[in-house]
Amino acid sequence: MISQIGGDIYMVPDHFLYPHFTIQQFTENDLEYSINLSTTEKPDSCPYCGSSLQLSKHDNRTQRLTDIPYSNKHVRLILKRQRYHCKSCNHTFWERLDHSIDEKRSCTHRLLAYIEQRCFDETFVKIASAVGLHEKTIRNIFRDYISRLDLDSRFYTPEWLGIEVHHSRKPILILTDVKKRKVIDLLHGLEVLGPRLLDLPKREHIHIVSLPLVPVLKAVVQSSLPQATLVVYRSHIINIANSIIITMARQIKRNLSFTKREKLLQDQDVLSLPFEHLTSHNKDVIRYWEKELPVLIAAYKVKISFMNVLESDNSDEAARKYTHWKGTIPSHLQKAFEPLILAFDQWGKEIFEGIAHPAPTDYSTFVEGLIDQIAGTERGYSFEAIRAKNLLRGSTMQ
Repeated sequence: MISQIGGDIYMVPDHFLYPHFTIQQFTENDLEYSINLSTTEKPDSCPYCGSSLQLSKHDNRTQRLTDIPYSNKHVRLILKRQRYHCKSCNHTFWERLDHSIDEKRSCTHRLLAYIEQRCFDETFVKIASAVGLHEKTIRNIFRDYISRLDLDSRFYTPEWLGIEVHHSRKPILILTDVKKRKVIDLLHGLEVLGPRLLDLPKREHIHIVSLPLVPVLKAVVQSSLPQATLVVYRSHIINIANSIIITMARQIKRNLSFTKREKLLQDQDVLSLPFEHLTSHNKDVIRYWEKELPVLIAAYKVKISFMNVLESDNSDEAARKYTHWKGTIPSHLQKAFEPLILAFDQWGKEIFEGIAHPAPTDYSTFVEGLIDQIAGTERGYSFEAIRAKNLLRGSTMQ
């Protein structure tokens, strides 16, 4: 853009084209662009009485504003703003800026929109540094944005409610529609679950609730949704079974040579695979360790036989298979499998109901992706930003 400023002509980037303002001065240094502006539109009537005949200039002031950064530099606007006096009603008023400027934040509307969108992907501190505003201002801008969006209105009541937990300093609860594989809300802290469930519209329409092995969640759901069938999704049980083998491998590694420790470290993921997913190479790995570490492979085979319990067609069949499997555990492996047996002792009904009501095959992948996403973005992000990102961007697997 070619602009005449005073008696000189400058090449001003189109980024600094302001429809309602005239550039009076344009300067640049290593850190920022500084632009002096004046308005091009004068008031045609008094906002108090509507008179357009007797308006006169009263005084003026200089306002400093912030705009979208350009070429990795801050952009500062210095606006000479005029005040007018209406002789008809004797009121004074400032010329309007609401077409371009947010006076609450002393920045342009386009900078506000820029900040609101970047808050989904970057920390408040990083955005503050980029635009030249205080981190607290960025946080408040995003909080106002979330309030305008009214995220709570997006919550609906599904027939099958899933509750997952991302463990951090303060746990984040992820509420999902299991059938549609869709996030419907995120809650900060276990204590807010009860009030949220009681506040659900038509909560009696929830027939099934899938939840992790967290006793406090079980008590809250039973109290808030007494009509719902509680189920523990099979992935939670599989994780316990796999952790048993991984724990044994870690304990055994301490007494191995460096070479075998490194090999076992590389191979231990194979021990978490379902038997039907083993490749010929994987089976060679199993055979190798069966010779070197027969106790570990014996435990692996117990875990593989346990998987047959989870493949049952109904809860009664699963209960029979579990009882049989429990009786086949070798005495020297009983202690290792105590965590799995304890889970069934405390959650047997919910586990067997979970087998009778299997979730969609890709639901566990969906949930794992969500938890990874939240864990990856949590550092430096507010809970509001994490929640908004998931609800507004439709965290769903179609």
